[in-house]
Amino acid sequence: MRGIIDRLELDDDGEFVVTDYKTGSVPSEFWEAKSLAGVHIYALLCERMLGRRPARVQLFYLSKPEAIIATPHRPVDPRRRAAHVGHVRRHRQRL
Repeated sequence: MRGIIDRLELDDDGEFVVTDYKTGSVPSEFWEAKSLAGVHIYALLCERMLGRRPARVQLFYLSKPEAIIATPHRPVDPRRRAAHVGHVRRHRQRL
């Protein structure tokens, strides 16, 4: 697997934030989870390579501008996945 993180920065609290810039249109809420899959993988790679999981990941759509922001979650054992539904916090923010 190979990828390039568009932006990795520290927020005001010193936590990592991963931003993926997008040139396409903002997806409907139905497609948000699929759209966020890539930045969640970047969060996992940050944790493995840098020893810290980002505090948030976000997709920044240049066409609006609008951001879809999520809190990364830890991988969950598929047998216990139902107990962890809802741990991902998502919201849209017009910029």
